[in-house]
Amino acid sequence: MKIAFPKTIKGKVFAVCFLVLFLVVAVLLIQRLYIYYNPQALINYKIFAPAYLPDGLKVQETTVRAETPSSLLWWVTPDLSVEISLNGEYGTIGEIASDSNHLGSCDSDYVIVGLKCEIGTTTSGVYYIRSLIYRPSNYDAQPLVYDRLSEENIYFIKNGTVIKISLSSDIDQPISLDEWDKTIDSFQEVELTNYTILHAHPGP
Repeated sequence: MKIAFPKTIKGKVFAVCFLVLFLVVAVLLIQRLYIYYNPQALINYKIFAPAYLPDGLKVQETTVRAETPSSLLWWVTPDLSVEISLNGEYGTIGEIASDSNHLGSCDSDYVIVGLKCEIGTTTSGVYYIRSLIYRPSNYDAQPLVYDRLSEENIYFIKNGTVIKISLSSDIDQPISLDEWDKTIDSFQEVELTNYTILHAHPGP
């Protein structure tokens, strides 16, 4: 079968435009397919992992999470985050890029019932916020007393990366600030190699 090239000027212009458009679409598609299977290639922020964890916590799994914005098509640049699982469902460490070094303040950003907010600085000078979320141990009591620790969160920024450590808890006492000081200062930059990659697409 022969493919005849158009002989008219109009036909030639149309053929050239079609060929250019085809090549552009092909290049974009190949690029997006590569991104889909290698989302870590898009990460433009540093990834950190702790060399020390409090109370015997252990890292169980590290994943690169690539989520496509729900308003866009699947081949667009995904939103990326890194998540570390601590002892199963007990806790996670999430990391995302930051355009700011501002974490907020306890007075304005962490004011809800049952929440205690604290600000600290580690030995190496890393500023962090700790939030403790308490739930009532007895919902039949009136007035409600928020006396049961249910969640502990640590927020800090390191070299343009926001790091959040979140722990669910049924214990009465939170982790000591000395332990958090050691943990935060132990975070070191790591390479994203051999990590599990998860993809999430827009739903209906």
